[in-house]
Formats: sequence, C-alpha cells, structure tokens
Amino acid sequence: MLECELKDINLLRNAMEPVIELIDEAPIKIGEDGLRIMASDRAVVAVVNLFLDKKMFSKYQLDQPLEIGVNLVSFFQILKRAATDDKLVIKADKETLQLIFIGKSERTFTLPIINISSEETPPIDKLEFVNKVKLKSRIIIDAINDADLITDSIVFSVTDKELKMSSSRDTTSMQSIVPKSQLEKLDIKEPCRSRFSLDYLKKIIKASKISEDLEIALGTDYPMKMIFDAKHVHMEFILAPRVEE
Repeated sequence: MLECELKDINLLRNAMEPVIELIDEAPIKIGEDGLRIMASDRAVVAVVNLFLDKKMFSKYQLDQPLEIGVNLVSFFQILKRAATDDKLVIKADKETLQLIFIGKSERTFTLPIINISSEETPPIDKLEFVNKVKLKSRIIIDAINDADLITDSIVFSVTDKELKMSSSRDTTSMQSIVPKSQLEKLDIKEPCRSRFSLDYLKKIIKASKISEDLEIALGTDYPMKMIFDAKHVHMEFILAPRVEE
C-alpha cells in the first residue's frame, strides 16, 4: 500500500496536464524512489515518460512496489477540484486509489484500479540521439504558435551554428532561427532535419509549465525527444516524425 502527502498540488497538476492530453489511461508504477508513468498514445505517435521523485512529497510510505492501472483523465479532473491551500493525501492499493483533499474540509475521491491493455510501449530505450539542443521553452512555444498560423506541421533543422524552425504552405511561410549564442547547449554531430505534427507539439509543450528550460534531441527523419526537468519532476516525450511526401 502507498500513502503519501503533497502540499504543492499545482506542481502535480502541471505535470499531469500534458500527459492527459496524449494518454487517457495508463499504469502507474510505484517504487521506493517515486512514481512513474510511461505509455504511448493510442496512435503510437508519442510516448510519455513522467517521473515524480518521492522527494516532492512531504510524506511517502510504501509497503512494497506497486503497479496500478488508472484513468488519468478522471485523476486529473479530480486534481483540478483542489483548493489553493489544500493538502493532498494519496492512498493506493491493488483495488482502489484515493485522493484526499485536506483544507477547510476533508474531501475524499475514490477511483477504481483498472486493467490496462498489455500492448507494449515502443522500445524507446533503443533510440540513439546524437544531436542535442537546450534552450528556453518560450522560444519553441513562439515557433509553434507562429507555424500554427500557416499549416499543421513544423520542420526542425539543426546545424553546428543554429536551430531553425520553419513551416510553409503555398506562398506563405515562416521561419524562426535561433543562433548558437542564444542556445544554452548545442551538441551537434551532424546536420539534421525532421518534420513534426503541430497538434502533438501543442500538447507536449504544455509541460513548459514545470520548467522554462527545454532540451531536445533530434536526427534526420527521426523521432524527437523533448525533456523538461523541474525539482523532483522529470518529463520526457518521444514524438515520431511526420514522413514528408
């Protein structure tokens, strides 16, 4: 059985928001070091890997490792019912998950544990990324919003001098060029170029609420890894490229 307490409910809400944009239900693996959700969306275009370190909780008691299937949409909707000054207590066993808000009153929500399909998550640990870029997530947000005015996808191109994001349709186009001097890290082994769906990126980039810094790893016509790190929260997204016609 798990019993843990959390005072900063907003951090958990912000971490869960991009997850439920992509995944409606998933197993939660509960271990001695914390909680992990790793699953792909139904189209197997994106994979989410969220880790919540036990240090983010003011109390964390676990009898033994536990894996529970949870409707994440319901979980998130309940989290949104918390008041600003509420403390959250989470209790879980093999049959139920309880979320208890303690503030001016004590409110308890109980969710059933569900059976999750045994479909395997794509073997993302076998992906090799040789090109890495770190920058402020605001830059990516602006490029996504700019590209969204034009079409439904965006091209990421990286050289040892810059990161370029661009979109075009007919005679209309946009591009955002970020020189090396404005990047926090540019580790490029070879120039690369891939196109990605804006619909997925708009969902993933909501993880910027937990971190203003973003690290991306890229290749040519290759999946992109997006990493958001905050204190006690680690989020990774793997997004498949859109094959260009």
